[in-house]
Amino acid sequence: MAHPVGPAQEACWAQKAQFSFRAKALTHDVLTKSLNLIADQIILEQDGHHIIVFNSHSFPVTGVVSIQAVPDSPCSRPMYWQYPRESSEEKSPILLSGTVIGRDQGGLSIAILSKPFVIQDLSTGTIVCHQIQQLEFDSARLYAASRFALSQVDPFSVEVLNYSEAEKIELFFLAKDVPPLGYKTYRILPETAAPVSSLETIENPPAQSEIADHPKNTPQSPNTNNVIENNYYTITVSLETGGLVSIFDKELQLELVDTSSQFHLNQLIARKPKSGDWTTSSSSSIKIESGKVFDRLIIHASCEGCPQISQEVTLYHGIKQIDFSTRLLRNSYAPLEILCAFPFAIDQPAFSYESNYGIIRPILDQLPGTNTDSYTIQHWLKIQNKEKSIAFSSPDAAVVYLGKMWSGSVSQAHLAALPPDVGRDFLRDPNLFEKGHIFSLMMINNFRTNFQPVQCGECLFRYSLTSSSPSAQFPWQFGWQVSQTLQAVILNQPQSGKLPTQASFIQLSEPDVYLLTMKAAENGDGLILRLGNFFDKPQMVSVTMPFYTIKKAGLTNLMEEGSEDLPSGQHRVKVPLAAGKITTIRCQGKVFPSVTQGLKL
Repeated sequence: MAHPVGPAQEACWAQKAQFSFRAKALTHDVLTKSLNLIADQIILEQDGHHIIVFNSHSFPVTGVVSIQAVPDSPCSRPMYWQYPRESSEEKSPILLSGTVIGRDQGGLSIAILSKPFVIQDLSTGTIVCHQIQQLEFDSARLYAASRFALSQVDPFSVEVLNYSEAEKIELFFLAKDVPPLGYKTYRILPETAAPVSSLETIENPPAQSEIADHPKNTPQSPNTNNVIENNYYTITVSLETGGLVSIFDKELQLELVDTSSQFHLNQLIARKPKSGDWTTSSSSSIKIESGKVFDRLIIHASCEGCPQISQEVTLYHGIKQIDFSTRLLRNSYAPLEILCAFPFAIDQPAFSYESNYGIIRPILDQLPGTNTDSYTIQHWLKIQNKEKSIAFSSPDAAVVYLGKMWSGSVSQAHLAALPPDVGRDFLRDPNLFEKGHIFSLMMINNFRTNFQPVQCGECLFRYSLTSSSPSAQFPWQFGWQVSQTLQAVILNQPQSGKLPTQASFIQLSEPDVYLLTMKAAENGDGLILRLGNFFDKPQMVSVTMPFYTIKKAGLTNLMEEGSEDLPSGQHRVKVPLAAGKITTIRCQGKVFPSVTQGLKL
């Protein structure tokens, strides 16, 4: 509303929120039911619980799988008939409802989690390391407080009224090389039942004492209560501020944090927009959790406008990635901005980021005179110079200031309190981004027209980063993996089916091409695939679909109109991709009838 306050504004905001939350719930419902439908077709010959790990990307993924022992329920419960077993005296079917199609979701009970067990990769026979974590009420995880509350079981109430202590438990393990647009199967075994040969090949990360000695220029701390490390990084946190004062890259032998900055990395900043004055967060407690899959810093802090802040910094064994998670309680103090600082030690940086299916270089790819204070990134942001490159991603906070903490000057129609330098010229020269600093805009109590003037409540913000040499592969795959993580389905009994325990439904020959869409054609005639080439060079990509027999393939437009024949074989089609374009193709054929025979492509 033009005057965003009062009952009408509350109603407008509630209606907008309903659209957003409804879309999220329906998406979760479709995703959960679809993955379980696929999982129900996988051949599982052995008893016990199985974990099916799904990869939604068109490239193989190695990543940490996070599994809630009690999964979130979808928003619909379809009805189904449950037929009695042959041995049962009951002969009539029962009409039931389930959270997925034809059954309820699988989960992990306290009975399973409380006994020693191992997780076996069925494709290799290898035992993979796992880690169990229990949520606290203030953990910086999605729905942590609600899940913790549901885990408080009353021993005096009837069982049907209780939830489960498993509500607060999460299982983590590292899944390696999950096939593109495919899945991989793992089995949970009692520790005593694990094959000896598999236990001998267990993928244990090196113990802290086994990690190679630091080079002489590695930063050291006399206080081990504020340091975590793996084979890739050593991270040091300030006991006073809770921010990171050092991230040392062991591969590059370089420091990633700008130690000359007035802000520590992952430190919150509260800024008054009218004067530009700011204060920073300070910590009240810091502790370290260690395990076979990851080590984690847990920081409790506060700052002006945010009386309660819970932060987690996670360092994984086996992948070069650092995750940050900040859960904050924001009050209604206004006008006030809340930002998170990421001052990287990169002088004369070159920035680039993903926009809507394109790559933007700030200033260089902008119209002269347009806003250079803030940018809205999609899946990733890259900063580099001649020494190093850092990839940064956030699924929750899209707006960033680059180079320094700019005032965020926009039209007076949208800001209540204007910054002191309102009306100044924006940058025209990318060299004026002197520092590789990122400031993530979390919340702002300074809006007026068409926006909520005050943002308050409890919010969660997540970030991830990795580092490499400037010549390393472009970071787009990293950013997409952060936003769309590996998904898991639990199955608790053997079953027949048509699918093997590991499979890929589609493969692309070129690593810089992404599958944006794979769906049934609107007119029912075949499959529609949309391929994105975000780079400034044309490419020829081979698309392979092992379980789909292609009779005919052709180029079409976004409306699925027209057709230009493409060269294709039984399971493969070659597609020319223009530079920086999205290409749509139609494949006509049928699903391969006997997928259990396997295909050598």
